[in-house]
Amino acid sequence: MNNIKLPKILFVGGKGGVGKSTTSSSIAMSLSSGENPNKVLLVSTDPAHNLGDIFDVNFKNSITKVNENLSIIEIDSSLEAKNYVQQVAKNMRGFVSASSYGRIDDYFAKVADSSSTLEAALFERLTTILTNEANDYDYIIIDTAPTGHTLRLFFMPKELRDWSKTLLSMQERGGMSEKVLGHLEGGSKNRFSDPDGFIRGQLIETLDERYNRYSAFSNLVKDPNQCGIILVLNASKLAIAETQRAIQSLSQKGLKPYAIVLNKVLPTDSADDFLSSRIAQESEYVLQSDEIFRNYRYAKMPLFKQDIITKDSLKIFGDTLLKIINK
Repeated sequence: MNNIKLPKILFVGGKGGVGKSTTSSSIAMSLSSGENPNKVLLVSTDPAHNLGDIFDVNFKNSITKVNENLSIIEIDSSLEAKNYVQQVAKNMRGFVSASSYGRIDDYFAKVADSSSTLEAALFERLTTILTNEANDYDYIIIDTAPTGHTLRLFFMPKELRDWSKTLLSMQERGGMSEKVLGHLEGGSKNRFSDPDGFIRGQLIETLDERYNRYSAFSNLVKDPNQCGIILVLNASKLAIAETQRAIQSLSQKGLKPYAIVLNKVLPTDSADDFLSSRIAQESEYVLQSDEIFRNYRYAKMPLFKQDIITKDSLKIFGDTLLKIINK
């Protein structure tokens, strides 16, 4: 396709409504088709999934093959959260009496609906895909929710990694307290003492795996040869400002966008008075965008006459975009 090797993993983010799903789907279609097709996985982390509408397929919370080279998954954060807290509740049962099972289940059922749990569960699934299943694909394209969500995906690893490390340390030091508790409550016959260390061993193993996975994800997103971020925007004041803020936030983590895509750019002239007025207004923001993002890989994609929803139109969009940003 070109001389520049595209990063294996691409996150596509930006303000709502700018065309992130179209951009990510087009890139996936371009990479997975043609004379030398690649094995591509397209992932949606946006709760308001659009991939099913674009490909006219009812995707589930599992990887689905669209064709020989393209697979797609729309992560269901609600289902992931439910499974996530059920496992946590199951682990907690090892430390309480049977009479407390109901309260534990009620508590975690309520926790499953919280926004923080939904994000954490989605992140769990995403990191599992990127660290455990990445070898099955040449490229993984991630269609994210609006900008704030995208940024949290990059900022979350350190927080969760540090949290897992703290819990891991606490569990590894927990043997002494278990012995004391066991002595007070009846020695080795007391289920709370976990005399063989089986329950605690399982928790340590789980926390250790999670810590290693978060660390691997954190290292991955910091490697520009392996991971890139494509920010999509339209020629408008709000979209330009939000993209600038996103770049500033990423720079605080030592990250920068792989490319910037100015999408849905109107033609340069029109005989229609209304369109002429809109073009004149937009042209000012196009010039601003050209200047602000001139030091990045930068693509200006026109507003198409028809929706980009067919395989042919997706491939044309994707081929054109990748050719521009990888000059």
